[in-house]
Amino acid sequence: MKNQRICPFTDFGFKLIFGRDSTKEFTIDFLNCIFAEQDFFSPIVDLEFLDKEAEKYDIESRGAIFDMHCRTSDGKSS
Repeated sequence: MKNQRICPFTDFGFKLIFGRDSTKEFTIDFLNCIFAEQDFFSPIVDLEFLDKEAEKYDIESRGAIFDMHCRTSDGKSS
């Protein structure tokens, strides 16, 4: 068996590490560590993974795709 590695800098690797229900707690901890020093920060308490493979058919309909929906400890959602 070959030694296999996952590159977190690719879309596939990042989603494999951070975008699954089985890694949800890890993702919450990771995001809380990243944002902890920010003035606006409230700890994330829950994540919902969204349909991240929605297709865009033309350049006008392209835009940001949000892969997850977060709920913070102060009840805010984003």
